[in-house]
Amino acid sequence: MKHIKDLEVRQSKTRGYMWALFECECGKQIERMKHQGKAQTHCPECARKIQKQKVTSHGDRYTRLYRTWINMRARCNNVKDKKYPLYGGRGITICKDWEDFVIFKEFALAAGYTDELTIDRIDPNGNYEPSNCQFIPNEDNAGKDKISISYKQFKDIQASISKGVSVKDAYTSLGFGKTAYYNAKIRYKDNYEN
Repeated sequence: MKHIKDLEVRQSKTRGYMWALFECECGKQIERMKHQGKAQTHCPECARKIQKQKVTSHGDRYTRLYRTWINMRARCNNVKDKKYPLYGGRGITICKDWEDFVIFKEFALAAGYTDELTIDRIDPNGNYEPSNCQFIPNEDNAGKDKISISYKQFKDIQASISKGVSVKDAYTSLGFGKTAYYNAKIRYKDNYEN
């Protein structure tokens, strides 16, 4: 809002106020108390339009994709989330652009998202970002944990356990989750003594 000129002092019950004439960005001229000129930068009509734009949502609050976005952010940013230690606790982050749901939605739709698919990080140790994410069926995504621990990595975990490291610390130190460890334990049960 551009200050044009000072007007007269008007009396109120408590004290006198200096009034001024201001011009809004739309070109309308309005009178305001001079001290309000900096706080209010638009005429009432423009201010209502701006406020309406701020509160207008994307309309996807109750969709599966929106829940996917909320859960992804919770895993990486909310220390109280039960999955945080496996995501944000390991340093996995979300790219800055995806802090805006609309941008995330645009990526998801361009990548072929449907409600039957789940978000998947191609590199399980990489971040949530366009170059490392895809949408795949849930059964394929759940199965990725089962093959993410190689036999050599499993032997390293077992060696740490035999040295007195707790089971949880042994697999999390290599960046694996509980499910991946126990699935590997089942898969390699004939190849180790324990």
